Amino acid sequence: PRLYFLFFVGRTKYVPFNMVNFYKLAADTKGDDMLQLLTHSIKCIFPLFIVVTIFMLSESLLSAEEEKPTTKKPEVLTIGSKAPDLDIEHWVSDGEGKFKKTTTFDKDKVYIVEFWATWCGPCISSMPHIADLQKTYADKGVQIVSVSDENLETVQKFLERKVPMSEEEKTFGELTKIYCLTTDPDGSTSKDYMRAAGQNGIPCAFVVGKTGLIEWIGHPMSIDKTLASVVDDKWDREAYAIAFKQEQEFDLAVAEIGNLYRAKKFDEAIKVTTALNTSGNVQLEEQKTQMLISLLIADNRGNEALALIDKVIASNPEDSSMLLGFKVRALLSIKGKESAALELVKSLCEDEKQPMMLKTNLVSQISTNIINGKINTPETSLEIRKIADTLLKSIKDESAIGLLVTMSALAGHTNDKKSAIAYLEKAIEVNTNPRVQTILKQRLSSIQDEPEAKDKDQSEIKKPAKKIE
Repeated sequence: PRLYFLFFVGRTKYVPFNMVNFYKLAADTKGDDMLQLLTHSIKCIFPLFIVVTIFMLSESLLSAEEEKPTTKKPEVLTIGSKAPDLDIEHWVSDGEGKFKKTTTFDKDKVYIVEFWATWCGPCISSMPHIADLQKTYADKGVQIVSVSDENLETVQKFLERKVPMSEEEKTFGELTKIYCLTTDPDGSTSKDYMRAAGQNGIPCAFVVGKTGLIEWIGHPMSIDKTLASVVDDKWDREAYAIAFKQEQEFDLAVAEIGNLYRAKKFDEAIKVTTALNTSGNVQLEEQKTQMLISLLIADNRGNEALALIDKVIASNPEDSSMLLGFKVRALLSIKGKESAALELVKSLCEDEKQPMMLKTNLVSQISTNIINGKINTPETSLEIRKIADTLLKSIKDESAIGLLVTMSALAGHTNDKKSAIAYLEKAIEVNTNPRVQTILKQRLSSIQDEPEAKDKDQSEIKKPAKKIE
């Protein structure tokens, strides 16, 4: 998977849009603890309900920094582009003297420029494979250069660590000394390659061919066949470029759409999305549809979103689970359609064919709207809790945590302190992650210390103290 948390799954670059409701828990949780909690819950519960979120991560597709507006778009680094020269500050290893510090690429040699970081689990997992590749191709004109953007001390400290589950005891320094492991703290090499190519996830490898052109871009664990073909002069760069450029242009457009979304220029974002070329690529077409629906909802055009959803479902009713989740969102965005959204949620939660992750996400959506004050009937809160309790009977492991936290927040919102505590206690019982456990216990303690509501019925809906997105 190429995406980070802030959360992408697979090659899609979209955060789950309606995540578990961490409303009240989030109020007392900051920084790394919140990141840990959200990461854990997404892992447990919501990898299915992936929506567009373009909006939240669009900056990271191009840069972690704010870019100054420019009238000229930078040239995109893609398949067939001339590989930028390397300007790397620290060469930590050099293949035990076998390789020189490279700035330009020698003709008739093949290079792999791979980007990694000490904090990146998939990068670390790829290191043994990268070392094996360098060993296999060392005498065939292949040089691997792995580039971090961390400070030298951080990298050197990491290299002292033992390689876990290794057949022979060795450190990462001993493992990686066979190839060129480097770090470039000013980030210039990453800018020239990663940002220029619109790549936001690591590890990411660029194959530079014998003529100094980019032949391939992708995950280093998927590089083997390509590398063999490039080395043997059998690689069809043009054929690969067609599919890759379509995806790359799509990803870069997503960044533009995200910028428009943040500026609330929804109409422009919709136009850019509609114009996206997804011809022949089913996955991109699905992502385009999801983005368009979300943008229509954001632009208060819920009825148009509903029409599009119904049209797509009609064309492929067997694969409609995710779109039904969008339909609930669209209904909730239209004044007077809240009861229709609730009825759809109830129907889907009773349907044994629907995946559990969709059901829990739908319950979360309705709960969020109750807490936000968009749904103000006490009966709805009670109905949703009954649905959730039924679902929880079928969830026996950590995947229940998100729903339990959601129900705790909803119970607290309706002044049912006893149930709010009970839901959190159950979450603590099934959780095994130490950091998440600490956060859950802190929140439980906070609820226990809250004074009892006086002269209020437990089912009374409180006015929202804080709106949650």
